[in-house]
Amino acid sequence: MGTSEEMISFEIGELIATFRDAVLSLIPAAERAHLSWRDEDTHDDWERLVDMAFRVFVESPIFLDPANRRAAPLARYDFDLPTYDSLSWIEVESSEGRGGLALVRFEAGEGDFRAMWLAETRSSRHSVAGGERRLWSPDVKFRFARRDRRSGVSLHDVVTPAE
Repeated sequence: MGTSEEMISFEIGELIATFRDAVLSLIPAAERAHLSWRDEDTHDDWERLVDMAFRVFVESPIFLDPANRRAAPLARYDFDLPTYDSLSWIEVESSEGRGGLALVRFEAGEGDFRAMWLAETRSSRHSVAGGERRLWSPDVKFRFARRDRRSGVSLHDVVTPAE
């Protein structure tokens, strides 16, 4: 007798919140292992832990959605990139309500990882012009900016991973 599996969908904002929770939960273990997690003196192993958490909680669910399998790679977390011309990214609505800002990283701050560094993405084959710092809250709108060769960039609020 077969059972039907229910497809589970995730809002991109939910994936980001889960990732941020994972980063916060890693702090006590990092401190026990003497891995510095503060912005000004980040240990390489801390950066690897955070990168892996991003891949597991954000990147993997996005690319397990069949609709995203032909998408350009996701911009790497915590990398300041000269351009987003050949990448997909996590878009954050700007404080003025306009789109086009990519999540680069959460900054440690006092251990709350609330400050986000966001980069401009509209570069037209030139270097990214700048960005802005914003505070994370559950009300911040995140979307997957999927780039593909056929249709350019499209914005998606939800993914439905399938294994």
